[in-house]
Amino acid sequence: DLCKEFENQVKNGRLFCTRESDPVRGPDGRIHGNKCALCAEIFIRQFSEEKNKADENLRKPDEKVKRDTEKLCSEYRDRAQNGVLFCTRENDPIRGPDGKMHGNLCSMCQAFYQAEAEEKKKAEARARSKREAGKAPSYAEVCSEYRQFVRNGKLPCTRENDPVQGPDGKTHGNTCSMCEAFFQAEEKEKKKKEAESRNKRQTETTPSFEELCSEYRKSRKNGQLLCTRENDPIQGPDGKMHGNTCSMCEAFFRQEDRGRAKAKREDTKELCSEFRNQVRNGMLICTRENDPVRGPDGKMHGNKCAMCASLFKLEEEKKNNGKEKDKARSAKVKREAVQ
Repeated sequence: DLCKEFENQVKNGRLFCTRESDPVRGPDGRIHGNKCALCAEIFIRQFSEEKNKADENLRKPDEKVKRDTEKLCSEYRDRAQNGVLFCTRENDPIRGPDGKMHGNLCSMCQAFYQAEAEEKKKAEARARSKREAGKAPSYAEVCSEYRQFVRNGKLPCTRENDPVQGPDGKTHGNTCSMCEAFFQAEEKEKKKKEAESRNKRQTETTPSFEELCSEYRKSRKNGQLLCTRENDPIQGPDGKMHGNTCSMCEAFFRQEDRGRAKAKREDTKELCSEFRNQVRNGMLICTRENDPVRGPDGKMHGNKCAMCASLFKLEEEKKNNGKEKDKARSAKVKREAVQ
């Protein structure tokens, strides 16, 4: 009744008023510039309340449609992965609970799961924005829903492009790939701890190779340890039997060298992984940028790319030498067969 005179001027809950100064107190006890400004606020509040009610009424049928569709599509739930469901083109028209026509039941469920996945992505994006605005959660919290799919630290993911920033600040292709990296690092750490505890147990019960072979390490020359054939059997900390202590230490030193070489190769591969896809026949084309870097071999190179180019070249040469040896071996076998 207070604002009846302004009702015919309202459009979408908005009432435009002049700045006339004629203060008036509203029903809420607040003072407004004039009667029109008071009514403008009342109409906006009424409009937003009506809109919220209308949205709730719209959501109720949507929830019913969703429940009915879930019941119809229960047999396809196990086959749907990340909103993707593969269907045949069988022509068996069906009307969905939402009133739309679909080619067959599977294609209807495909559309439903796709919409569900998109809604999930939007919810994740909203949650991510909310998290970024507040306290950043840990990897364990973000990746809790993916843990059930992990096997031996591996998590199968799609290549969907939905960039996400992890708690450590790094950007990943999508949430799944971010969690995959987290679970791999977690598995690696777990194995490391298991190895450390195993080594600790072995150390407590038996002397280590280091202790047994400390006196022989000084006798090595150019990575080799010369031993006699003296027969004095001994069991190493690894449980294997050796002819004598010297031969046992020789085997240990060789294994140690192989381990170091392997670690060095892995470090080199990881170091140059960014250039791997640019290599053609062992050749890597680099700029002449001056940014000196020391390689795993101890040599200085003009820049990282130049260092990787020399490593890739060595790899290619080793590969070619191996092929030549195989050819020579096969040729020798053929000659012997002919003779």
